[in-house]
Amino acid sequence: MYAKRRDDILAMLKETSPRSVKEIAESLLVSEMTVRRDLTQMEREGLVKRSFGTASLTAKDVKPEFLQAVMQRASMASEGKRRIAAAAAVLVRDGDTLILDVGTTVYELAKLVQNKSVTIHTSSIPTALCANGGTAEVRVSGGRMERTYEVLNGPAAESFYRNLYCDFVFISAAAVSLDHGLTAYTEDDAALKRMMLSRGKTCVLLADSGKFGAVQQYRACGLERMNIVITDAPPAEEYMDFFAHRGIRVIVAESSKESRAFGM
Repeated sequence: MYAKRRDDILAMLKETSPRSVKEIAESLLVSEMTVRRDLTQMEREGLVKRSFGTASLTAKDVKPEFLQAVMQRASMASEGKRRIAAAAAVLVRDGDTLILDVGTTVYELAKLVQNKSVTIHTSSIPTALCANGGTAEVRVSGGRMERTYEVLNGPAAESFYRNLYCDFVFISAAAVSLDHGLTAYTEDDAALKRMMLSRGKTCVLLADSGKFGAVQQYRACGLERMNIVITDAPPAEEYMDFFAHRGIRVIVAESSKESRAFGM
């Protein structure tokens, strides 16, 4: 996870340098403490300079081809996530009840549905704050704060969802695999995802194409648990066959204006 945040921070500093720790934290949806730890490591690696709550790029120590690759990955990832979120927002109607998982793609979805007449349930503090800026009703679980991603988890968070039944659950995943299903970085995250998915009429996976074929340590559920999968590029044929045989609808958000749907 540090490597990805490092790349994202370098991409931001390439655009504007210096940047404040607060600005970087808000962009990455992580705590300022996490950013400070990352910047300390990046300073050791000679990538950045730190001064009075800001960080600037040490351009002479960073190879141009490395920065170009970082910028390209960051741009492609953010654009793909915005397309996925836009396709997901089309599913939501006034009056719907939603459960929103953690993650940057779900956060992008919150931006798009915050002014609809919906009720949002979440354990993500950044997502809750984003949605609370609009007219949607926002309800936040209790639980233990996981500081890196500012999410509430543990038994109290799971209990919050136990008596709910919502129209949509929009779920994210660290990795998506045919053999191992949806996997997560932490055991608490995997457990919370299972609880969320048990409380929805329609379960929607939001996963950019880079997540397919990867596996993380903790299994949340099998792919058959999904009703709809939204991604930014067509998955490999074996995934499409799996989804087709189980009646799982696949939506490929290939551009900001056009999506292709497969299945039901």
